[in-house]
Amino acid sequence: MDNMLHDPNNDLPEDEIQADNSEYAPVDQDIANEPITDEIDESSEGLPEEAPLQIRDFGDLTLLEMLPLLVRHPVDTVGALRDIINPSVPRALGEPRYALAGVPITSVRRPYVEVRRSAVRTFDLSKIRPLLGLGITLIIALVGSLILVNSKGTTADGNILIGGPLLLIGGIGMAIITARGVRFVSLPPLVAQPPNATFATLLEFINTYWLRIALFAIAGLWAVGSWLFNTDNNFTGIGVFCWVMSAATLAGALLDRDLYIGQWFDRQIARVRRFVSGTPTIKVSWTLIALVVIMFVGAGYRFSDLFSYPPEMTSDHVEKLLDSLRVYEGSRPIFFPNNGGRESFQMYFLAALKGFTGQPFSFELLKFGTGLEGMVMILLAWWMGRAVIGEEDRQLGNLTGVIMAALVATSYWHTLLSRLGLRIVTTTLVTTIIFIFLARALRHNRRTDYLITGFAVGAGMYFYQAMRMVPVVVVVGFVLTLLMRGRSWRLARQYTLNMIALVLMALVVFLPLGHYMVQNPGQFWQRTERSIFGEATRDDASGKTVEVPLAERLAAFRDNIPELSRNIVNSLLMFNWKGDRSWFNGAPDGTPALDFFTGAVFVLGLGIVAIRIARRRDPIDLLLPLSILIMVLPSALAIAFSIEVPGFTRASGSLPMVYLVAALGLAVILRLIMQRLEPGWPRRVVYGTLALLFVIGAMSNSTSYFVNAMADYRNSTLPYRQAGSVLRGFIDSTGAPGNAYIVAYKYWWDHRAVAIEAGDPHWPNTLPDPENLQDEILNLMRQNAAGSQPDNPTGKYVVQPDRQLMFFVNPEDTNAQSVLKSMFPNGTMIKISAYNTTRDFLTYIVPPVGCEWLTTQVGGNSPYCP
Repeated sequence: MDNMLHDPNNDLPEDEIQADNSEYAPVDQDIANEPITDEIDESSEGLPEEAPLQIRDFGDLTLLEMLPLLVRHPVDTVGALRDIINPSVPRALGEPRYALAGVPITSVRRPYVEVRRSAVRTFDLSKIRPLLGLGITLIIALVGSLILVNSKGTTADGNILIGGPLLLIGGIGMAIITARGVRFVSLPPLVAQPPNATFATLLEFINTYWLRIALFAIAGLWAVGSWLFNTDNNFTGIGVFCWVMSAATLAGALLDRDLYIGQWFDRQIARVRRFVSGTPTIKVSWTLIALVVIMFVGAGYRFSDLFSYPPEMTSDHVEKLLDSLRVYEGSRPIFFPNNGGRESFQMYFLAALKGFTGQPFSFELLKFGTGLEGMVMILLAWWMGRAVIGEEDRQLGNLTGVIMAALVATSYWHTLLSRLGLRIVTTTLVTTIIFIFLARALRHNRRTDYLITGFAVGAGMYFYQAMRMVPVVVVVGFVLTLLMRGRSWRLARQYTLNMIALVLMALVVFLPLGHYMVQNPGQFWQRTERSIFGEATRDDASGKTVEVPLAERLAAFRDNIPELSRNIVNSLLMFNWKGDRSWFNGAPDGTPALDFFTGAVFVLGLGIVAIRIARRRDPIDLLLPLSILIMVLPSALAIAFSIEVPGFTRASGSLPMVYLVAALGLAVILRLIMQRLEPGWPRRVVYGTLALLFVIGAMSNSTSYFVNAMADYRNSTLPYRQAGSVLRGFIDSTGAPGNAYIVAYKYWWDHRAVAIEAGDPHWPNTLPDPENLQDEILNLMRQNAAGSQPDNPTGKYVVQPDRQLMFFVNPEDTNAQSVLKSMFPNGTMIKISAYNTTRDFLTYIVPPVGCEWLTTQVGGNSPYCP
């Protein structure tokens, strides 16, 4: 309808013309013959006061002002332009005239246009001019980010010398634009709570706070029980009960003054009653719709083709699965000292997930568990944006949260952690929760927020090693708050008392693990110690494993100290330039953690944070970049293994803060656009451009993970799935569990991975000493027949002489091939091709040996040989 030629002599019914009078108006002859003036008719019905009718000469319009007319009314605008270009063609007054949104062009030779602002949007140069600077700044940052991302961490072509300064210019430009165009509300000064009533005697004090004093004393007794009964690296029933009760009673003793236990329970009961008695309703908003879409997209990144990405297990995955199996079968360790020492939460979570889903202990169970944790992080990202930014501006906070959720959902870095199948992804969850409640605690100084933060800090010690750096973030935040918010001794004292409450809660939750740390400090700190001081053992000239002298390790530490500054720089540059080069944790081409679009808005966000620090005097604004620096230290401190720096896994604690800064940068850009551009096609063009950049970045992340990183991952792993399938097929057809063996070879297979892929994690038949292979084979057969294997109490793995034997052999192990052919001359060697020719393996198939051979060679009585 907008582009129709309006003819006053047409046959449209009069009621239709009147009904749409705001858009189209018939051209009256008397009006057409009147002289055109610049006066505004404010008496026209239906015109809002802020959108008066302006009568302007069409030929006086600028190109920018003609552009929206051309988009909305192309036919009419082209006709008006034709009248200007070719004025020699007059039009009779009775001929149809062009009407642009109810704006007639009435001149014979010089058309005029009435422009209704509410119908046709024009550019306000005074508002657009700041957006030009914003656009230039964004383009500079995007170009710099593209250069750095495409350089793949190389400096030979000088990309770092070009892209780095461009990003820096973008960040500074964004800071200037933010300082001039964004109003940040200073954090209001915190007023110290009035002192409690003074007590003349100790008896009055006890009489007033007897419940809190009693709960605090009881919490101490429960804490002693938690320490004593959770010992020798074992959770016990009574120990866990004391542990839970110590945290609960301590919280009851230290809650805010207005949160007495009885009142708190009364409020919760009232809430439940209101929910049950009322009609549950769900308010559909753009935020809810956006989060639903984001969650679907995030699920695609984390669960699509879960079987193939990643394709194969490693020994780290094997250790996690077997430890989870131990928990599922009844073991209750506090800490897992094997494989360098690992925290226990993920093993208990996987055991519970196995019990809930009924899925077998497999690589898919590992990936499914971490994928679920990755999905939870997407929701926490939205909450983090609302909680940290939304206290000042609820709309900006909500927008920041939605953007952060979208960035995390499509993140290459977080997708890698979510699909890795290891406990590392839990670091992002706990760090996010801690930062949210720490921000609330330091801003408002409420005891309850401190207690929740302390609980999360203590619980975080059971998740991943990098969480041991989080207490530093809490302490730094507390010091910053005292300096920026502690305006009086009374307020500083209240902050200090609340901080003590946080520490007490964290210690109570940490108690069982702390007891293990005291009992076994070497095992608890071995991973950290290895990263800083190097390996504790090595092989001597004879191949025997010996300990490295402490003096030698200390000397190596002193020599490696200069690496720390270089490691910190590399760890900070991993976001935009050079990422993790490990095939296991990253990509050998050094793909950075952030795609070009997220990397650009991250740097712009840093500029915005700098202005917030100057304007708001909020310790959380300053803590935000500092916490990024602190949480990359677990990666940077690996000075004994600088080749492993930067590390996406060790630095995973910085991920929530990094994406919060990036989301804030994009949210402020969108806010500036909404403030400077009126609704209409210009705003939609900008939104569409930013959305397109986001989609391109998301697609780049998908390619970085599913194509580039996974190709290197697959080429670096071993064909455990294929070997497990062969083993399973052999057992189910012509063989038996006790008739299959793996001949060990240096830097080759982990037989436990083959067993897990075959569906039997307890399968024990590996031959670790290929130099004495014949004796190894016979001894293992005797052990299985006697049922002396720890995993073979029922004789499941006894050789069945009427079934075939099978041996997995490395193609390079000529000694094993020779021994097997000597022992079983009638066997057949089969080469099995893997996905990579360097991963091919051999199977040696032996016909049934019979009872006579078994009795002669192995001895003893076999249940299969009467």
